[in-house]
Order: sequence, then C-alpha cells, then structure tokens
Amino acid sequence: MPPKDSKRAPKYKGNVKTLNDFFEEFEEHADAAGLTNEEKATWVVRYVKSKEVALFWKSMTAYTTSPKSYSALKQAILDQYPGAKKGENYTNKSLVKLTAETASKSMKTENRLVKYYEKFRPMAMWLKNKNVITETE
Repeated sequence: MPPKDSKRAPKYKGNVKTLNDFFEEFEEHADAAGLTNEEKATWVVRYVKSKEVALFWKSMTAYTTSPKSYSALKQAILDQYPGAKKGENYTNKSLVKLTAETASKSMKTENRLVKYYEKFRPMAMWLKNKNVITETE
C-alpha cells in the first residue's frame, strides 16, 4: 500500500459525492497489495484526510469489533452519508444550464471544446442511463 501522503495514495477529502470513487481506488490498491478483508478495514481509515472523519469511521461497530470486516465497515460508512451510494447526481436542469452557459461563449480553441465535453458527457450519460433523457435529447 502506498504511504498516505504519497501522490499515488487514495485520499478521501470529505466530499460525499466522491466517496464511492475513493472506495474503488482504495480497493484497487488493497487488492494489488493482497490485503485481507480485516487488513482493509484497518488501512482504509489511514487515507482519510480529516482527523474527525477518521475518528468517526473508527467509532463504528464494524471497525471496533474483532475481527474487523472491511465490507461491513464500508457498508456502515455508506449508510452514514446520505447520497453517498448514488455518487454523482445530475439533473436535466444542470445539463440545460451547462449548455446554455457554453452556448454564450466562443469555442475558439480545441482546449475549450474539450473542457466543455469533459463536463457535458458525464452529465448526459448519467441522465441517459437513468432514463431522464433519451438518446436524441
């Protein structure tokens, strides 16, 4: 496992929308390192930036019981953060707002177009996959 201050280390900075991404990145590292379920439960807390959040996670029954269970701890953590299971969440209104704001700006460089597409595609795909918009919208 990478040291917690390493550039390669997974980091949870407290944004609920990125919690699932944090767990996914942590699990990739933990699996590559061959950590057991119990070892993962101990290690995951080390990559939390906020001391208060780390203490909160350590106070959970899934962390304090022996043997520790990463899968139970992860579920307990997700249960404590409203919206964490959903990850990113977009609305049709947010997509319309993005396109309206961008339409009023000039796309003189390829870089600006790429920046717009980096924002547009995740929103559009999420909304399409949730059947909020259709392929033609």
